[in-house]
Amino acid sequence: MTLVGLEVNGVFSRADAAGVGVDHKALSAKIRAGQVRRLCEAHYTTRPLGTPEDEHRLRAVAHLRRNPGTALAGVSAVLVARLPTFTTHLARIELARARPGGRTRQHVGPGVVIHPFQAPTGRVRCGLIDVPVPSVPLAHALVRMGCRSGVESFLVSADAAVRRGLVTPTDLELVVSALGAKPGTGQVRRALPTVDGRHESPGETRLARVLRLGGIAVVPQFLIRDGAFQARVDFLIQGTSVVVEFDGLVKYTDSEVLRAEKLREHRLAQLGYVVVRVIWSELDHPQAVLARIRQAMARSAAPRAHWPV
Repeated sequence: MTLVGLEVNGVFSRADAAGVGVDHKALSAKIRAGQVRRLCEAHYTTRPLGTPEDEHRLRAVAHLRRNPGTALAGVSAVLVARLPTFTTHLARIELARARPGGRTRQHVGPGVVIHPFQAPTGRVRCGLIDVPVPSVPLAHALVRMGCRSGVESFLVSADAAVRRGLVTPTDLELVVSALGAKPGTGQVRRALPTVDGRHESPGETRLARVLRLGGIAVVPQFLIRDGAFQARVDFLIQGTSVVVEFDGLVKYTDSEVLRAEKLREHRLAQLGYVVVRVIWSELDHPQAVLARIRQAMARSAAPRAHWPV
């Protein structure tokens, strides 16, 4: 009695198990032994649930199978598309079902909601074993997630989607226009001009927003050259010699990478640049970050002719 080969996108059903001779009693024994994990009623996985994002993807696929005729929506569509997120709503599975003229969402279980959706749906690769699953258009999912979870949540995922070529700013604008005055669309509409595919991580997106709200104009991914030396920095503050870098820390677990980064920063200092590093936890205290950056701006050298103004 084996479950190998049953899973599609990491999920199999009770009926799938019964088809290979694993009855309900045997399945329950495997659950107690930790070999199988229940995702929702009558749907399971043999995979570790892993991170909250990985667990959400598996549960979303399971609920798709449990609710025929539905498609991924909102944060579930964003996560299954393997985009980064910055939201506290990971526990809620969001689906959509075509309901011509329907306006009421439907709760089909704890933490599972099916939204009415009139536009055509497509398919998205789930990233588990790469079998496409039905989904609302990604631009729609991003905007609706932003309406429910806020501007930072929208920007973190939208920046990544634009950078990867999955959507364009125009796609997002069209969705916002179509939604009209629905709750939350105002904040997303105001954030649209700041969607920027040059930001290479959620940390850079959040840091860019802190700088913008502080009235500090920057050039993302600015390339500094001096002879053979080249350094692409996360942000250069316009008209100054101040570089702002988001420090993810993970890359510094390798001693050679750490040494190269120290040499790079030393070379930037020799060229007259002041480097300010910001880590993830500091982004929750934007005023402190801005104060440190303004101090660096006050002591920076005069701007050079080739810097942007």
